Amino acid sequence: MRPAAQNRKDRGNQREAVDREKTDRAAQLMRQALSLLDSGESMRRPPLEDGGDEDRLLRLPEVLRLTGMCRSALYDQMARGQFPGSIKIGQRATSWSAKAVRSWIARRVDGLSPMEQCRAR
Repeated sequence: MRPAAQNRKDRGNQREAVDREKTDRAAQLMRQALSLLDSGESMRRPPLEDGGDEDRLLRLPEVLRLTGMCRSALYDQMARGQFPGSIKIGQRATSWSAKAVRSWIARRVDGLSPMEQCRAR
């Protein structure tokens, strides 16, 4: 066999070996994920609603997910005093009280107008 043909064959074998390794790794990860699901363990945090009286600090992505607002609307409502203010937890990090966010959500669900919400605080 000519050297060029042998090199192509070797590269093809190497690619097959790498593909096999990737497939084996993906299968292993899938088995681990399925075993976690079968065991009932959860990798996610419990939902905020199950927090009861527990208060914790929420970061922006979680606040946005819970409220359904976009970032600009959240900050706009904060500026108008219609949403709980953020808490500075670092030089470039802020968070919100889970109790305050839950309370804001409850008032919205109960149907209070934004002005009534401000007076209710």
